[in-house]
Amino acid sequence: MTAATPETGRPGTTAPPPRTSWGWDILGRYAPQLTVAVAFVASRWWAAAAGLRFDALQVHYGAQLADPSLLTDRLGETVWYLHSQPPLFNLGVGAVLKWSPWADEGTFHALFIVFGALITAGAFDLARQVGASPWWAAGIAIVVGASPVALLYESWLSYEVPVAAGLVWMAALAARWVRTANPWTLVAFTTVGSLVVLTRSLLHPVWLAAVIVLVVAARPPRRPHWRWLVALAIPLVLVGGIMVRNQVLFGSVSMSSWLGFNAHKAVVGTLDDDTRRQLIDEGVITPRPIEDCEVSRPGVPILANRYKESWRGAQGIENHNWECQIPYFDTLGAEAAAVARARPGHALRAAIGSAEIWANPATHYPPFATSRDQLGWLEVLHRRGAMATVDWDPPVDIPNAWAVQASSPGGRFGLSLTLVGSTVAVVAAGAVALIGWRRRGLGPARTAVTVGAVTVGYCAAVSILLEHAENNRIRYVSEPLTLALAAAIAVVLATRWWTARTRTPGLTEGHDDGDRPADGVPANS
Repeated sequence: MTAATPETGRPGTTAPPPRTSWGWDILGRYAPQLTVAVAFVASRWWAAAAGLRFDALQVHYGAQLADPSLLTDRLGETVWYLHSQPPLFNLGVGAVLKWSPWADEGTFHALFIVFGALITAGAFDLARQVGASPWWAAGIAIVVGASPVALLYESWLSYEVPVAAGLVWMAALAARWVRTANPWTLVAFTTVGSLVVLTRSLLHPVWLAAVIVLVVAARPPRRPHWRWLVALAIPLVLVGGIMVRNQVLFGSVSMSSWLGFNAHKAVVGTLDDDTRRQLIDEGVITPRPIEDCEVSRPGVPILANRYKESWRGAQGIENHNWECQIPYFDTLGAEAAAVARARPGHALRAAIGSAEIWANPATHYPPFATSRDQLGWLEVLHRRGAMATVDWDPPVDIPNAWAVQASSPGGRFGLSLTLVGSTVAVVAAGAVALIGWRRRGLGPARTAVTVGAVTVGYCAAVSILLEHAENNRIRYVSEPLTLALAAAIAVVLATRWWTARTRTPGLTEGHDDGDRPADGVPANS
């Protein structure tokens, strides 16, 4: 006897399964990600239509880059003897100049679009790891990755964009490691961290060691495995190897010989004429123009040549990797320290002035004065709206900031309330997570917030204290991370508040420490 089925009520028959469309199922499931991708592509198309073009002139003028002829003809030797910068950016630029089968500018632009896509995808993933819903994460990723500031930096040959992509993904990978304990995630985390240290001297090996210790302590490996050794060996081999090389070749483990130069610009370069003359009379400052020295390796052009090759009639483009720069930069650093000790009040005022430049939108930078106008209303909307930028006259005078002011819209300094507020919020959230670590643990979301807070706070402090006049540009490396984290934290807190406010009285719910996998993010993903 055949039982009647509840689907049809007729013996021996069953209702056919509901018809579904595989394509529509995929579209529905990944609609937020597809929206982000469409917005990313549309923003790049719109920028190109508006006339924004890639600027590769830094190849010739950039102080961070070696002579392009050396990067093309003697790439290995040039990168090996590089002392003013970590080697990776010069290695990447040289590889394009030497081996790309396409036009250099087009290749650079394509690579930077890829880095921009990584920033956008990383912002989405980071927001999801912190706990934002897919659509909120999509909105955050669009604001971060399709903004005018992202378009401008993506169209300019410098190391800000690749480093920014690395910092966003470090925070996201930290959360994924704590969530999954997948050893390859830890390998990816240490690899990305090592690459950003080898690209930008702002990211110090001590910072890298601190965030690695933090992440491993948040989720210690349960048992020894060769993959844990790989994860920890990567920074030791890559970063430690360059530090050993620098000690052997140049007598210092520092990743960059520029520290003294930057400190001198921030402390001594901001002196007024009367104070400078007074310090010279006191013997604190002894003007020493850079002089020729006996080069130890005359057959190595990157060390032996004082100037780069002339380009389009330009003469005297300084080679910051000239070997005689090393003792000169050391002298500048010692002089900056002496001035700071002799005039601590001036050093403090100079730091406040640098902070005032730091608070300007990253688009207030001389190379973008023309290209920013090409973005028209979108740049104005982003600057005034999303960045909440107000014109202001800084209360502390900022010496040598005329270029930033002259290139700013209307010739006024800007104060981005969003950037300042987001930085404070991220650092505060990281402090709260660290304080509660012992009692509540440090789950995935809190790990991402803590790693982000350490990174954002460190970048802000270094870019203010050891730099002057370009602080807003230098800050950009941590800007996508700052905005994505601050927005995700705000969304999660607002969602929890709204849920608690609208919860039906009398219902009890399980404990939620805020670090469960976000909705739609599997626990083992």
